[in-house]
Amino acid sequence: MNKLKASFSGIMNFKPAKIYWWIVIILAFTPVLYFSYLFISVKDFSANWLKTLQANPEVSIMFIISLVDLMLSYYLWQFHENIVDNKPALKNIYLVLLFFQTILGNIFMIFLSGMGLYKLKSMTRISVQKPQGLSLTLILVSIIYAFCGFMMWRIYF
Repeated sequence: MNKLKASFSGIMNFKPAKIYWWIVIILAFTPVLYFSYLFISVKDFSANWLKTLQANPEVSIMFIISLVDLMLSYYLWQFHENIVDNKPALKNIYLVLLFFQTILGNIFMIFLSGMGLYKLKSMTRISVQKPQGLSLTLILVSIIYAFCGFMMWRIYF
């Protein structure tokens, strides 16, 4: 019991910057796993994987989500100097990811985004340069996530 309590308290002692890096890693690693699944799931290796995307709308939507996750992780990695110490930027990122990853069902991102929002209370506000294009990137990602969530809802309901 003490080991479980110690490991849980260790997780809860993450700083917002460490949570940010875990989010970047998961956003970059998830598409790799999905693309691996996509290529393995094609039963006939002589068939084109594009035909698989055309035949299954769920697979196509998840392909789009994977591409957006990869793009977002690259952006977050590229501009990390301006984002990690910027409390409002981190809050916007965590809110967008928490909301849309809840719709899409990515449990790890829900947990990390929620924990990041919780840990932002302890972060002191540091004056840094505003991240370049963060608002536009978050708006585009939000629109694509919302579209994909709506399409998944249309398929299943």
